[in-house]
Amino acid sequence: MAFLVSRRSGRYEIRESEHTDKGPRARTLVTFRELSPEVLDRADARSRSGVDRAAIRAKARSLGVPVAGRDATTDTLARQLLARLAAGSTVSRPVAALLAEQLAATGEPPDGLDGALEWLGASAVQRGRALWDLLELADALPVRDGGLCFPPLAPAA
Repeated sequence: MAFLVSRRSGRYEIRESEHTDKGPRARTLVTFRELSPEVLDRADARSRSGVDRAAIRAKARSLGVPVAGRDATTDTLARQLLARLAAGSTVSRPVAALLAEQLAATGEPPDGLDGALEWLGASAVQRGRALWDLLELADALPVRDGGLCFPPLAPAA
């Protein structure tokens, strides 16, 4: 089974798990900085069990891996548009229909990040303040003494 790993150097690896006499091991299929169809082809060619491209793409999206062919300017403009829409701005119905049609043509399913929509246009200062508030909330939660206690298990009949 192939999986995606992020490295500190800004590189990524597609690795494959395999079972050996000494236990499970993972071997690197391909190392890259930008995900492209060629990278997936190389990984698939080196894999013993095949690569689930959809699973690798989904994990790449969740890790924020750069994708070949994706224009950074377009992403920036899309983020600005989403931030304005989240703030209450609107677009006309014909423009909304054209946007929906173009987005559907990309073939990528939505990530389900509706809750993050308001944060797309947030500055680093706003995000930092929100994180600070969240940490203060965590500090204000009561702490239990003695840890967790689990109920005893009844013997199987």
